[in-house]
Amino acid sequence: MPKTLLSDSPQGISLKSFLSQIKRTINSEPSLSFQWVIAEISDFRLSRHCYMQLLEKDDSGNTIATVSATIWQSSLYLVAGKFLNATGQHLGNGMKVMLQVSANMSERYGLSLNITDIKPEYTLGDMQRIRMEIINRLTKEGMIDLNKTLPIPQKPQRI
Repeated sequence: MPKTLLSDSPQGISLKSFLSQIKRTINSEPSLSFQWVIAEISDFRLSRHCYMQLLEKDDSGNTIATVSATIWQSSLYLVAGKFLNATGQHLGNGMKVMLQVSANMSERYGLSLNITDIKPEYTLGDMQRIRMEIINRLTKEGMIDLNKTLPIPQKPQRI
């Protein structure tokens, strides 16, 4: 008579116990705290705290990495205010950012990153790069000066 699978399998542990082991490993590893990470913001939600997904995409635009991230209320005004003062924009979806993060593991909510700081200069550089790409494309296509050829009306209705 063949042995049953139950008699051959090792004794399992609970999911909570397994996730607690992962949490202890993450918390004991100093290289997982206060790291600067480059990512794109997605699913941005602002309430008392700020919740988002951080993405990395390959050259084809396919998402190759994703993780939940949070800016807790205690850091929100520092991080968001620093970004707004430097860029003139609020944090939002589609922005490429450089964030200081620490890994956090919760048995109930899983892996996430806590955001503690931001380098707005990175986003400004990315915005400037995108602006220059647009200007170069419009110049190449001969569209950059088309509005200059239009006559200005005698009495403009809107400016």
